[in-house]
Amino acid sequence: MRRLWTRRCAALTSLAGVTFCLSPTLAADAHPFGEPQSAEISATDDGLRIVWNASPDDLGVLAAWLGVNAGSLTVIEDGELVPDESTEPPGVRLARASQLSAYLLERIEVTADEPCSGTLLPVDDVEAAGATLDFDCGGPVPAADVRIATLTDVDEAYRTLASGPFGQGEAYVADTGAVTWALTTADAVAGGDHANGARSAALQLGGAGVGAAALVGIGMLVVRRRRPRPGR
Repeated sequence: MRRLWTRRCAALTSLAGVTFCLSPTLAADAHPFGEPQSAEISATDDGLRIVWNASPDDLGVLAAWLGVNAGSLTVIEDGELVPDESTEPPGVRLARASQLSAYLLERIEVTADEPCSGTLLPVDDVEAAGATLDFDCGGPVPAADVRIATLTDVDEAYRTLASGPFGQGEAYVADTGAVTWALTTADAVAGGDHANGARSAALQLGGAGVGAAALVGIGMLVVRRRRPRPGR
């Protein structure tokens, strides 16, 4: 991780010759166990559309990861180097950043027999409207394989709750890989392992937390039962 930050810092140099880098503690500032990212998948005349959303905190982490976090820059003002105290929300900074399109199209991939070319539609504020990606598969397709791995390069614990046509749902985690989604008919996916809907995906995401809470509760009960009573 530190080697990665060293390379990233070395690559980020402003046109004015002022070198800046992101904090190496970015991963520690991330919130991978908070509200999951979301992805809404729908069919289009050319292939499919994915609307990706993330919480404000995670958008801030992504902005810093991509080097567009204004608060981490050092700028020249009146001949002196001073921190840039911009208060623009990360969703606005990301919307203007050319890095966002490249990042999302690297971490979100669609294949229907062949890879589908993706385009990030213009947006003014990623937090308010999400990031909309259109994938051209050469026309309508009955099904497509979709891989979503956003922010798992920052922290492998990040996950995305995806939903699609016909009540399909999937919880993407770091090692999920590509998942096949039906786009025109519900039986377009053989097996339909993720066709039980977004509710099952939510259960996948929440199951670990519920299990941990149950274990804690059991542990407290055991401790209480083992406490000696007065007079013994």
